Amino acid sequence: VSQSRYMRHFIAYLIAWLVLAVGQFLLLVQVLHLPWELSLLDALISHLWVAALGISIWYVLAYHVFKHSFYTALLHHIVLIFLFAFGWSGSLLTIFATLYSDDPQTLQTLQSLHPWRLAIGGLYYILLVLVYSLFRSMTSLRERIESEVRLREMLQRSELNLLKSQLNPHFLFNSLNSLSALISFAPEKAEKMVSSLAEYLRYSIAAPAHSCIPLEDELKNNRLYLSIEQIRFADKLQLQESIDPATLHVKVPAMILQPYRDWE
Repeated sequence: VSQSRYMRHFIAYLIAWLVLAVGQFLLLVQVLHLPWELSLLDALISHLWVAALGISIWYVLAYHVFKHSFYTALLHHIVLIFLFAFGWSGSLLTIFATLYSDDPQTLQTLQSLHPWRLAIGGLYYILLVLVYSLFRSMTSLRERIESEVRLREMLQRSELNLLKSQLNPHFLFNSLNSLSALISFAPEKAEKMVSSLAEYLRYSIAAPAHSCIPLEDELKNNRLYLSIEQIRFADKLQLQESIDPATLHVKVPAMILQPYRDWE
């Protein structure tokens, strides 16, 4: 999932630079009236190169600059904005000088854009810093939220497991004592109790405490519990249900409905 997310971010990153390249292409053609072939080549080379530099500057920002205090980071940004602007525009001059070495007029036209490239390089650095800062904040927030969700799930799982561990030994001890007494004078009730007890224990052991189940299933388990208690306590235990049928498919954590056990 993480790799897929970063791949989407990378694709969006490239698309953003291509959009800026289209903007520069239109500017060169419509405003400066440069040939479209030259404008297209200039826009693509400029923005593919700035995209590559932007990826490299990310590691400097993320693992060095962003970790400093405000004033130290500001000083680093001032140095980096000049290095980035001069490095980007200067390397483009070298690239174009190589490509158009046999076309002095075209080379001179491209060299005349150098002051503008310096200014644009500075703006691009500021844009990268803002985007990276936003991305870093969003990533940190998402990781914090995911961590909190995992902690809540672990806490809920621990609480449910604790409830199960408290319920089973106590309930099992009392049920076995009652079963021992029933075998001699009420074998039919003892047989029914064994069947209900087996079903109840099977559910409580296998219940997925880390996930949710329909309320209807949880109620069935509670009825098993109460049927055992009714055999034990007879008329002392009266059961009455009032459940809205619309709620039966609502998801609840397994073993969340703990029966009332004051009579034990």
